[in-house]
Amino acid sequence: MISVCKPYGTFAQPPVLLEHWEFNAPRRDVTTVLPDGCRDLVIRRGKGARPQCFVTGLATECDQVPVRAGDHFNGFRLHPGVRIDVDGLLASLRDGLDDVSIITRLHDFTTPLPQVAESLACLASGVPSVNKAAAMLGVRLRSLQRLLKRETGQAPVFWLRLARARQAVARLGHTGTLADLACDAGYADQAHMTREFRHWFGATPHRIHADVGWLTRNFAAGYGA
Repeated sequence: MISVCKPYGTFAQPPVLLEHWEFNAPRRDVTTVLPDGCRDLVIRRGKGARPQCFVTGLATECDQVPVRAGDHFNGFRLHPGVRIDVDGLLASLRDGLDDVSIITRLHDFTTPLPQVAESLACLASGVPSVNKAAAMLGVRLRSLQRLLKRETGQAPVFWLRLARARQAVARLGHTGTLADLACDAGYADQAHMTREFRHWFGATPHRIHADVGWLTRNFAAGYGA
């Protein structure tokens, strides 16, 4: 079912911080990172090493990130599409800051963009195409493309595909057959959905469905789901 998208100029100021997360690495390993449409401020602390602060890029495919035993990650996930003054944010951070102070600095150096937030919400609403999203937002297709490319580095079709895939994988096991899921999610057929799953998640729907802990281990809060 497609949600009704508001025309530009009728929406409220979007929030900045989506989620605060922490991760402790029990051993030297690799951790799977999937595209979620978000960028994170991450503070990495390891034994005998100075803390490392960095802002992640926008992931476009499944990746494997090496971690060391004892590494502690303190992460602040930002809503999709917010503008980040990365240099200013990182320069403002210093060792010993508590989480409240870090969040304050995040708000100081990030800017919510209402038009971007509404555009992304529309593309994640079940709309069948980018053209349809532009029409529902009341803007020209080229204007939508320019806006998202400028502010997120990705074209509208990236966001439509990502939302569709994340919504579909979250529904695995909660609907009928995989063919039914592919149809409900807006894919041309099951083979189309399988190709998209391989691209975004590095695994087929069958493999993910068979692994009962996959969603718990890999699926984070983020865009479209």
